[in-house]
Amino acid sequence: MNTETIRISEAHGKGSAGIFFEGRLLERRRSRYQEIMVLENDDYGRVLLLDGMVMTTELDAPFYHEPLVHPALTAHRD
Repeated sequence: MNTETIRISEAHGKGSAGIFFEGRLLERRRSRYQEIMVLENDDYGRVLLLDGMVMTTELDAPFYHEPLVHPALTAHRD
């Protein structure tokens, strides 16, 4: 079991950064194209990072799930 803790902050400009947190490293892999990490964080749940940048978290799920589901629901006749 990996117990390494990773700290993340993303630069948003020359003088600002956001999404600063730390999490327990669950997985780290390197593909031909990018570094892939999955962290576990107390507030965000599991966090997917590509090349050190946050792509999605478990906390984000409702924000992208709703727009994906609604077109299919409105297209259904029942």
